[in-house]
Amino acid sequence: MAKLARNAADELAKLLRSVFLCDFLTKSEFSRELRTLLNRGESVHQFQRAIYHRRLGHQRGRRGEELQAVSGAHALLTNLVLA
Repeated sequence: MAKLARNAADELAKLLRSVFLCDFLTKSEFSRELRTLLNRGESVHQFQRAIYHRRLGHQRGRRGEELQAVSGAHALLTNLVLA
């Protein structure tokens, strides 16, 4: 039964991907809006790299809680600077 549900979910994902690609390729307004959003997201990531571009130290970010705290602090700092 679980295998059947997995197969159904995979087929649904393929269908949704196909619908998305059809919309992207045929609707110019949709593809333009999507590209704008992707560019904005990339701009934020580029800004975050400008704020802090070094790697974490050898002992930092090893555990999930540490990585989550560092990531949250980085996002907070980015939002503060943007605001």
